[in-house]
Amino acid sequence: SCDRACPTTALEALSMSQGRWSFVNWACSAFVKARSGNSGCAECARLAAEIERLQQHLVENAGAPVATPAEPCPAITDMAPSSRDAVQVCLHQMSGQELQLTVGPHTSFQDVTNELVALMAPSDRSMHARIVAGGNVVASTADLLDCHRNGIPIQAALNRSPERMTLPEIVEELSMEDAEFKGHRFALSKLPRGSTPRDAAVYLRSNNVLLSAAQAADLFDLLVTTLVRIDGVQSGLRGQLVLALHSFCLEPYAIWEPDDGSDECVWANMTYNDRCLGYDCRYIIRGEPRNFPSRTPARSDLKDVSNLRAVLCARRQGMDDELSQLCLLKSYNTSILRKCDL
Repeated sequence: SCDRACPTTALEALSMSQGRWSFVNWACSAFVKARSGNSGCAECARLAAEIERLQQHLVENAGAPVATPAEPCPAITDMAPSSRDAVQVCLHQMSGQELQLTVGPHTSFQDVTNELVALMAPSDRSMHARIVAGGNVVASTADLLDCHRNGIPIQAALNRSPERMTLPEIVEELSMEDAEFKGHRFALSKLPRGSTPRDAAVYLRSNNVLLSAAQAADLFDLLVTTLVRIDGVQSGLRGQLVLALHSFCLEPYAIWEPDDGSDECVWANMTYNDRCLGYDCRYIIRGEPRNFPSRTPARSDLKDVSNLRAVLCARRQGMDDELSQLCLLKSYNTSILRKCDL
């Protein structure tokens, strides 16, 4: 055979094209261009004849499906990198059952997740497949193949699409485990002297930290005696710290520290995207507020005002900056975070 100067990428495209216009047309042009120096090769001659037939079909049928050979010539079989590089990736379900997927470097990650949904929940295509390896979300085919090559166990699980989840379900998935919270709590306790509520907010934003109402209250108690007020920002230290921590709270309607230093005016003036939270849907975690009713709102009253659905989508996709999807919280039309902090 020849020195394999025929481009393997062109052969791969021809082999895998299944008659699709873009792949066959590209394979034709790439192969014919490269074949000029291999006119004496028998395998190239065989492939050239098939290429010419495909080219003629493309011209005559203007993109109609092409019938590819039932048995590709040896040049295609031996040289196509797709068949050589594709591997059987083993994924484990929560039940312990194993799934085998054929994945190659050119397999789109969307195809991988779609196939997982088809295997795990064939009757419910609204589900979303989530892949985790070594405690990290796998968000690309390259990452998946790296984990496979390195022998890292790979787990697959199904989640409902965020659009079909209730707000409490979204909050539960985004919530932080106690062990992780303790680590962040310790780090915040070591903020240098002279730090402000803005410094605490920058830490939370930079580390993609989201807090439950109880965790926000705990951090408030930790930091209120160690931080200093931000000059030039309305409200005192208590109000600034309430605003800083609530900016990352998974429960936007919760009031977890009524004493904001200004008769609950910081709480009353909170807005997400200029939408005021109001009074009727707020609920109290601790303390005795003067201006808010002590009630438990109906779930139907709670709206995704802080855009948690988009945050969950970003997390499932493995985005490094998932909190970029979070709506900015303001009080008195002012946010603790500046544009340069985002």
